[in-house]
Amino acid sequence: MTQFREAPADILTERDASTRTGSLSNVSYKVSLALSDDPDADTFQSVSTVVFDAAVEGSETFINIAARSVDQCMLNGKELLATEHEFDGALLWLRGLRAGSNTVSVTAQCEYQHTGVGLHRFRDPIDGEVYLYTQLQPFDAHKVLACFDQPDLKGRLSMTVRAPNAWRVCANGSVLRTEIGGDSTLWHFKTTPPLPPYLFAVVAGRYHAVERKHGDIPMAIWCRDSLATWIDQQADEIFEITVSGLDFFEQYFAMTYPFDEYNQIFVPELKFGAMENPGCVTLNESRIHRGPASEVQLQRRAETILHEMAHVHGFGDVTTMRWWGDLWLNETFATYMAYLALVKATRFTNAWVYFASSVKSVAARQDQLVTTHRVASHVPDTTSVFQNFDGITYDKGASVMRQLVAWVGDDAFRRGVQEYFERYRWGNADLREFLECLSRASGRELTSWAQEWLQTTGVNTFRVKLANRGDRLASLAIEQSAIPEHPTLRAHRAGVGLYDRDPEGVLRLRRRIETDLVGATTSITELVGEEACDLVLPNDGDLTYAKLRFDDRSLETLQRDLSKLADPLARALCWAAMWDLTRDADMRTRQFVELVARHAPAENDPLLLEQVTTRARAAINLYGDQTNRIAARERLHRVARQQLDGADLAVHLKLIWLRILVGTAASAASLGEVAAMLDGRTAIFGVDLDTELRWLIVGQLAEEGHADVALIRATMSVDPSDIGRRRGAACLAARPTRAAKQGAWERVANPSAPLSTDWNGAADGALTIASMSAILRGFAIGSVDVGGMMAHGPDPELLRPFVSLYLAALPSVWMERSLDEAKMFTESLYPSHFVDDEVGAEVELALAAGTLPGPAVRILREGLDDTRRAQRARRVDAAAGTQTFATTQTP
Repeated sequence: MTQFREAPADILTERDASTRTGSLSNVSYKVSLALSDDPDADTFQSVSTVVFDAAVEGSETFINIAARSVDQCMLNGKELLATEHEFDGALLWLRGLRAGSNTVSVTAQCEYQHTGVGLHRFRDPIDGEVYLYTQLQPFDAHKVLACFDQPDLKGRLSMTVRAPNAWRVCANGSVLRTEIGGDSTLWHFKTTPPLPPYLFAVVAGRYHAVERKHGDIPMAIWCRDSLATWIDQQADEIFEITVSGLDFFEQYFAMTYPFDEYNQIFVPELKFGAMENPGCVTLNESRIHRGPASEVQLQRRAETILHEMAHVHGFGDVTTMRWWGDLWLNETFATYMAYLALVKATRFTNAWVYFASSVKSVAARQDQLVTTHRVASHVPDTTSVFQNFDGITYDKGASVMRQLVAWVGDDAFRRGVQEYFERYRWGNADLREFLECLSRASGRELTSWAQEWLQTTGVNTFRVKLANRGDRLASLAIEQSAIPEHPTLRAHRAGVGLYDRDPEGVLRLRRRIETDLVGATTSITELVGEEACDLVLPNDGDLTYAKLRFDDRSLETLQRDLSKLADPLARALCWAAMWDLTRDADMRTRQFVELVARHAPAENDPLLLEQVTTRARAAINLYGDQTNRIAARERLHRVARQQLDGADLAVHLKLIWLRILVGTAASAASLGEVAAMLDGRTAIFGVDLDTELRWLIVGQLAEEGHADVALIRATMSVDPSDIGRRRGAACLAARPTRAAKQGAWERVANPSAPLSTDWNGAADGALTIASMSAILRGFAIGSVDVGGMMAHGPDPELLRPFVSLYLAALPSVWMERSLDEAKMFTESLYPSHFVDDEVGAEVELALAAGTLPGPAVRILREGLDDTRRAQRARRVDAAAGTQTFATTQTP
C-alpha cells in the first residue's frame, strides 16, 4: 500500500487491537489538558494517567499517543527512557508489565489541529476569539491524550482542563468545581461511566450558552458568540426536539438517560454533521439557520439531533461495538431510531416520506456502483474505516434495519433492543449478540436473514405482473430480480397496495396486505378476485429495500395523476421509482423533467417538493441531452415563477419555490430577474432578502458570469463571518473564466503559492479543510449550497485543461496530505461534468498506473461508473431529437 502522510505506526489493525484486548482490562483515565487562547500556539500540554490490568506477568503492550513531543513517560513509578518506550510519533511501548494493576503516566505536547480531527482550533474572524473542540472518531483520541485507542477497551474518564478565565469548558461529565488562578481557571469534571476513547470530548472557548432543564437533566445549547442571535431565536425549537427525544428514548429503551447532562454544541468547521460525545454532543454549524428555514431544513436538524441522541442514550455510548466492522450497525440503528422518534414523538410525523425518497435513494445509488460492498464488511484496520463510511453504512444499513423491524415485528424489535441494553450496558457487543436478542424476542431465526441482507450486495427489483378477467384481478404476482453481478434474491416482508381514483379524481388506498416475498415470483393470492384497480403499489408502506417497476395501467395512472396520490409516503415511493427509471435510462430525462414540471406544483409536502425538484435539476445536468439543458432549466424556472405568482402559496412552500426560481435561472432574462432581486429593483414575493438567500443569488449569478469580483466582495462585506468568507471563495471559484478557475486550482493544489488580488480576504491565511471544500465546490460543482439548492455546474470545456492536472496531482496529494484532505480533493475534483469517452480513458490510464492507494482508486472507479451511467441516459434522451419541453409528453 502507498504510505500516506501518517506514519505506518499510526494505523491500528484489527489483529493488534484484538491482541491488546486479550491482555488488558479494567482501564481508567485521568487526563489534564492546558489550553490557551493564543491563536499562534502550536501545541497544548496533555497529561494522561492510565490505570489498567495486565493478564500476564512481564508482558508488553503499546499505548497510542500522537504528539509533537513526549516530555515524560512513567510506568509503575519508574520513568522510561526514550530508548525504552521507543516513541515514534504515534505510540509508546510499555514492557515488563505486572500481572494485575499497572499505572502509566504520559506528559506530552500535542498539536492543535486545523483539519477537523483531534483538538481542532478555530479563530473567529469577526471578534478574533479562539474556539476549540475535539473530534476523535474513529482513531484520533490519541492526538489529544495517551490511550488505548480502540472501542472495546472502554474506560472511566476523569478530566481536568485549564483554560482562560473568559472561556466556558464542556466535557463528558458535569462540572464538579472550578478553581480560578491568575488569568486561567481549572475545570474539574465528574468521572464518567466506561466509555471508548473515541467518545472522550472537550469543547472550550468563549461560547454563548442557552440553558434549560428537563426534569433532573440539565440541558444547554452552545454556539460561538458571533452566532448567538440566531441560536437564541432557534433555541426553543431545538429544546423542544431534545425533550421529545429524551422522553421517547427513555420509554423505548426502558432506560433512564444515563449521563449527567445533555449539552449540544454547534461548532465551526466540523467535518461531519454531528458527533455523539456523551454529555457534549457536537453539531455542525450548518444546522444553525441564518435566515428563514424550510420545513426540510428543520426536519434535517431534528433528525440529526435525534440520531446523536440514539447513540448517546444507547447504541454506541452505553453499549459499544467491539470493532469498527460493526460501525454500520452503530450508525444504522441511530438512523432508524431517529426517524422512528421523528414520527412518534415530534411534529414531523411524515418523516418516513423523506426516508423513502432520500435515504433509500442514496442507498440504491451507492449499491449500484461498481464498488458496492456488503453492509457488514470486514474492516482490517483504522484506515479502512473510511473506505466504507458511505451510503451503504448509513443509508442501506438503515433501510435494511427498517426491513428487519418489519420481519420480526415492531413489538419484538423493541423487546429485543431493551434486552440488548440490559445485557450489555456499559460493555461491548457485536451483531451476533444483537440478533440473538431480537431472535429470542420474536421467535424468528435470523441467521439466514443476516446472511441474505448483510453478507450480500446489490438491490433487488420488484415488478408487478397481473392479469384481469373482466373488471376483476385474475392473477397478481410480484416478480423479484437481481443483476448477474449481484444475484441474491432475498426474503422481503412487504406490503402490496391497491389504489383507485375517487369521484374527485384523487387516488386513494382501497386495500393493502402485508406478506413475505420470497424467491423469483410470489403470487399475491389474497388479492385475486378484487376489482381491477388504477394503481398496484408494491412495497406499499415502504417496509423493504427494493426498486419498483409498475404494470402498464399503473404507470399510465402515475404519468397522469401522480400528484393526486393522497398518501405522501406512496407518492414518495412512486417518485423514487420514476427517478430509478431515469437513472437506469428506461425513461428519457426530458420526460422526467416534464413529469416534475407538471406534478410538482400540486405537491404540498415540502420534503417531496424539494426532493423531486432537486432531482430534476440533477437529471438535467447529468442525464439529459445537453442541447436541451437551457430549455429544461427554463421550464422549471417558469413553473417556479407561476407558483410564486400564486396568491395562496404557503410560506414554507414559497421559500422552496423561490430557491428553485433562483437555482434554475439560465437565460439572460431570468438571470436579470434574479439580479434585480438582489439590488431591490424587484420584490421577492414577500420574502426577506436574508443572508442565505443573498448568497444563493450571488452564487447563481457568479456561476453564470453575471457577478464580478466587486459584487462578491460587497456581499462578503455584508456577511464578514468565516461562513461568508468561504461562500465568497466559492463564488470566486465559480466564475466562468479561465483566470478564476486557475486561481482556484492554485489555491487548493499549491496552497503556499502567492494569491492573486481577487482572493485576498476570501481564502487568505491557512487553508483549512472547510475553506478547501468551499473552493473545490465552487470550482467544479456549484457555488453556494443553500437549503438544498446549488448552482448547476460549470461549462465543462472551461475545465477540460484541469483534468490531466488533477489526475497527475493525485499521487502526491495522497502522499503528502491528510486522509481527509486527500479524499476531499479526489472526490470534489473528479471530472463528473465530462460525460465522454476521452475523459473516461484518462481516468482508466490513471487507475492502470497503480500509483494510487485504495481509497483514491475507489473514488475514481465510482466516478467512472457514474460517467458510464450518465452516457447511457444521455444517449436515450438525445434519441428524442430536439423536441422542446413545452410540447414534451409524459412517458
